[in-house]
Amino acid sequence: MLNGCGVSGMRWNCGIPGPHRILRSLFLLLLLAWAGCGESDSNSGTVSLNSVTAAPGQSADVCVSLSGSHGKVDGIQMDLSWNPACASVNLSSGNKAMCTANPATGKNVSTVVIGSMLRALMFSILNMSPLPDAQLFCCSFTLANAPSDRCCTIGINDVRGSDAVGHAITNFAAFPGRICAVPASTASAANAVAFLPPKASRGDL
Repeated sequence: MLNGCGVSGMRWNCGIPGPHRILRSLFLLLLLAWAGCGESDSNSGTVSLNSVTAAPGQSADVCVSLSGSHGKVDGIQMDLSWNPACASVNLSSGNKAMCTANPATGKNVSTVVIGSMLRALMFSILNMSPLPDAQLFCCSFTLANAPSDRCCTIGINDVRGSDAVGHAITNFAAFPGRICAVPASTASAANAVAFLPPKASRGDL
């Protein structure tokens, strides 16, 4: 549980993890919820949102990317926010956002939406490898029929995480994204997430 939000979407059909792995994952959840002790002193990477376009009343996918982490981050949590007069996140069921994890991460993304704030938690009980420098997940947003601004900012705050041995990490650089209104003929493709491969596999590092 994280602030009353159960972690969903976990795949338990790969075998039951040993007790040490279950305890480690529960400890990771606690660290993500109450990070602040034993933090790393150096910059732990950058988390950024992309900018997309949509016609008023239409949807587009906003993606979260991690860079410069140097294989230090095992799980990560963040809050996304927006002006409801400009845009809103699409829901999959109940108060869960319509978000898709990048399969290359080997992690699951769980979300809870409270008003105009989305809290996302990305981790895996079964996969203990660090998060790659890559797109982590994408969430579907809809531009208002009459948006209050031409471009709607999707903010990102309170980014925190944990490394592989349980040290809390909070010193991420974070950069927001935008959804800008354009005619339907030039809008970004919606609900067609095509994740970019991790940077290392593209020879960027």
